[in-house]
Amino acid sequence: MIRHPQGVGSGERFQALTQPADFAPTILEMLGIEAPAAMGIQGRSLLPQMAGSTETHRPAAISGSFPSYTPPAGDPSVAGSAMSALTTEPGWTSLTVTGPEYALVAFPERERNELYHLPGDPGMTNNIVTKNRDRERELQRELMAFLETHESPEWLKRLYGDGPEGVQVPDIDDHLKMVRQRGLPLTGSLDGEVL
Repeated sequence: MIRHPQGVGSGERFQALTQPADFAPTILEMLGIEAPAAMGIQGRSLLPQMAGSTETHRPAAISGSFPSYTPPAGDPSVAGSAMSALTTEPGWTSLTVTGPEYALVAFPERERNELYHLPGDPGMTNNIVTKNRDRERELQRELMAFLETHESPEWLKRLYGDGPEGVQVPDIDDHLKMVRQRGLPLTGSLDGEVL
């Protein structure tokens, strides 16, 4: 829920696919502040939708976490660990691409992909990917466009674009070090002082 100080969109509901990154540009626009380039804003303001625009905010929302691989059961690297009890299927973790009507659970191993028709299956229990390969490809293209637009590392684009074969995924600590060197959004205040 969003409340505009002057009541824009008050009491209204609007349908738009959003990402957490959309909140900063929305708040800045409400305040009449242009987002400083140093913030590295990746989202889009929701103010047009709040004001009644029916224009598509974004074609899909992407969610997920740093990719990790779960070895098959019985693999000595996980035997007896808490990880072996938490996972049910070996392979790479997924990213989810949610469009207006469909959600694609996209794995680096494409044969594991899942597709759900959200209006008829909001709990995502009936995987329809084998009967809807065109929709799967459409949402896969949205994922790759998102990764490209947001300057994702090449290894990540290769992992979800070409599959895991030959991709060297960095250790998460090394990846976080690179992210910190590149700069995290919101690490500085609007006047340039470090928070």
